[in-house]
Amino acid sequence: MSRIRKILAALGLVKKPPATVTSTETKPHRAALAVVLLAPFADPASCRVTMRPTDWSEVRVMAPASGPFTSLAVELCVTFEQTVSLENLWVFGGTRWHVRDLAIEIEASFDPLFAPGFALIPPTVIALPDVAGSVGPFDGTFDFGGTSGEAIPQSTSALVTATLAVADPTFFLSPWPVYLRTRTLPYTQTSGSPAMVFTSTASAGGGLVVTYVP
Repeated sequence: MSRIRKILAALGLVKKPPATVTSTETKPHRAALAVVLLAPFADPASCRVTMRPTDWSEVRVMAPASGPFTSLAVELCVTFEQTVSLENLWVFGGTRWHVRDLAIEIEASFDPLFAPGFALIPPTVIALPDVAGSVGPFDGTFDFGGTSGEAIPQSTSALVTATLAVADPTFFLSPWPVYLRTRTLPYTQTSGSPAMVFTSTASAGGGLVVTYVP
């Protein structure tokens, strides 16, 4: 049986041949519930992860189950940092600016191609507050600082949780992979200057814990 078919069978998404059916009771498929807590942790340091520029993907290998269980409890701790920088190259000051839709998307999957139907954590948006302000006329130095520029760093931590019912636990009796990825979502900027330059840098990290629930 292929790895993909084994995953589908473990989650109850592949029907067994009639000869093996011992009950007419319908087993639950994967749980479809994912809850996002967007409020920062009381202790932001509690989400200790390795930060990297966003738009990354990686595989992590989970330890096998050591006893009977019926579902998987998945916790994904995410920290997201983004710095918006701007410089007004116009000769007039008092220029208002506004940046919104600062966010990333993160997901975890059984499948390295993140095909629909294999998600542990479905695509989830982690967002930062909008930022706005005003700057003076170009001060002669293009440095995203001084009187004509600004650099505004922000960060947040969030916990994404999901519970998945398991129809066939045998798949999880050996080490198994989870694939994670993040991507930066487009942000929107507006200003009263025809010569305002915007740029941003973003980084994110994710800590994944999977618990086998009896």
